[in-house]
Amino acid sequence: MLEWGKEFFSLQNKDVTHITCGTLAANVLIIIYSINLFFSAIEIRRTVGDYINMVTEKDGNNLSNFLVIVAILSLPSNALSVYLLYISLTSDMSKKFQIGNLMYSLPFVFLGAVCSMSIICVMVLTHIYSQHVALHDGIAEAMNNYSSNSEFKTTVDKLQLQFDCCGSKHYNEWYNIVWYDSNLNSKKNSYQQSTPFSCCSKRSTYICIHHNIESGSLPYRYSHDLNFSISPFGCTTAIQQKKKSTGWNVIGHIFLLILLQVST
Repeated sequence: MLEWGKEFFSLQNKDVTHITCGTLAANVLIIIYSINLFFSAIEIRRTVGDYINMVTEKDGNNLSNFLVIVAILSLPSNALSVYLLYISLTSDMSKKFQIGNLMYSLPFVFLGAVCSMSIICVMVLTHIYSQHVALHDGIAEAMNNYSSNSEFKTTVDKLQLQFDCCGSKHYNEWYNIVWYDSNLNSKKNSYQQSTPFSCCSKRSTYICIHHNIESGSLPYRYSHDLNFSISPFGCTTAIQQKKKSTGWNVIGHIFLLILLQVST
């Protein structure tokens, strides 16, 4: 066994050298992929998280944080593996035996990282399929303060434009909210069954009608059944769907990283 160990770590065998080089290259690729996860986390925060944070207490940070934690779990073990493999290729015999002993502990480090990543996958699933009560409450609060607070108005408009949605659960929630400045409006009847302009659907090819939505007696050709132009999706539903798709994307990143870790 001792002679086999000497032959293995002396790397005189070309096959062993090639395997070591291949493993070294694979670990470098994993490091690059792990670093890329930080950029993916930033993108998730920018496109989804920041909007959710507008109406919740930092709930939008969770998905990006999960990805950052996974990257942090991966980087040290792979960096150590690259270092040890590089030293084993370039050092003298005495160091190679010392490195060989350290290399035996690496599988346990990788196993711990893989188990932790698997737990994070479960946490992501739990998060994206939760009830999101805080999200609905935050949007409802912003809607109720739409006319009196410019910050809430900006928040709601950004959400509705970004996610092509209207209201929290349904567009008709706006019917019971005085979302306009009543002091500047002398024809309040014209604002019955109406929504802010940000509710106009991006998918509609018709002129946006956001006043008297349920009425057909308008001075222009309009029928609720034929050319309805308000987004039918509530923002809570739209954001939940976006969170689910983003969450599954995060899980895909984690699974790919787990496969790469196992393959090395």
